Amino acid sequence: MTALVRAALLADYPDLAIACGLDPRAQLRAVELDRVAFGNPDLFIPAERVAQLLDNSARACGHEDIGVQLAMRRNLAHLGVSSLLISQQPTLRAALAMAEQYRHLLNETLYVQIERHEGLAILRCDLAFAGARTARQLSELAVATVVQLFRVILGQHWHPQTAAFVHPAPADTFSHRRFFACPVDFNQHFNGFTFAESDLDRPNPAAQTQLAQHARILLDSLPHGPATDLKERLRRTLILLLPIGRAGIDSAAAALGTSARTLQRDLAQRGTGFSQELDRVRRELAVRYLSEPRLTVGQIAEQLGYAGAPAFIRWFRGAFGTTPQRWRQDGTRPPV
Repeated sequence: MTALVRAALLADYPDLAIACGLDPRAQLRAVELDRVAFGNPDLFIPAERVAQLLDNSARACGHEDIGVQLAMRRNLAHLGVSSLLISQQPTLRAALAMAEQYRHLLNETLYVQIERHEGLAILRCDLAFAGARTARQLSELAVATVVQLFRVILGQHWHPQTAAFVHPAPADTFSHRRFFACPVDFNQHFNGFTFAESDLDRPNPAAQTQLAQHARILLDSLPHGPATDLKERLRRTLILLLPIGRAGIDSAAAALGTSARTLQRDLAQRGTGFSQELDRVRRELAVRYLSEPRLTVGQIAEQLGYAGAPAFIRWFRGAFGTTPQRWRQDGTRPPV
C-alpha cells in the first residue's frame, strides 16, 4: 500500500523553489506531482514522491536545508480544520494525542513516539514508507513540523534542548540552528529532539474547550482519508498513555474517541482484544528500551506503566521466560 501525505505539505514549495532559483513546475513534473500538488490541498499524494522532490530540489539548487526552509514558511493552518482542534487542547500531551487520533487526516506516514528519562523526554519522528531512512529533507521537515506544533501550545519562543538527525551534517547548519534554536546533532540513531518532560503537561493558556469540541464535530463529519488500522491507532495511543500510568481501556477508548465497550467489540472483530494489544505494545517497548544501556530496569518499568521494577520483572519473566537483567547479559532477542 502506498504511503500518502496531504498535498498541503507542498503549499509553500513553489515560492521556496523560485527563491532558490528553481522552476517549481519542472521539479514537480520530474516526480509526476505537477497535476496534483497545485490543486486541492486536501488531496493525498505519495510520500515517496514528495521525499524525492525535496531531495532533488536540494541537490539542484545546492541548498541542503530545503526541508527546514519549507518548515519556516509553514504554519498550523496547513493542517486544515485539524489545526483548530490541536491548538485548543489544554496541554501539549492532549494536543499530541489529538494529532495521533486524526493522523489519517494529517500525515499517515509520520509516527511520533516519546520516551522519558530522568525528567528528559525524547521524541522520535519515524517516517513509514520505502526509502524513508534516506529521505533527508522530508525527515527534517517532519521533525520541524512537530516542533512547530509544540510552539503552538507552548509559545513561539519554545525550543528543544537538542535536535537530532540520522543523516550527516550539511556543509552549513545555519538554518538548522536558527529554526531549532538549540544544538543540532547529526549522524545520530534517530530523527527527533529532546525537551523537558514537564513541558508535556504545561497548561495551554489559549485553550478553549468549546472551540475544541466544535472542531472535533467538524472533523468527525468529514469523510476519512486513507483507512487507518484500529490496532495501529491503539498502539500509538498506548505508547503515549503507558508512561503516565493511564493505559487502561477506559482512558485508551476516550483518547480514541469511543467507548470501552465499542473498542472491545471492534478489536474482537479483528481477532484480538485490549489486553492482548496492551501486552503486544509492552513487549515491543521492553525489547527496545532494554537495548538502551542508559536506561535502568526501574526506569523501563516506569515507562511501561508499572509501579516498580519487581512488577515489571515478573511480567517480563512471564512474557519472555527470562529476566530483563539476564536478557541484557546474554544479548538475547526474545520474539516480540
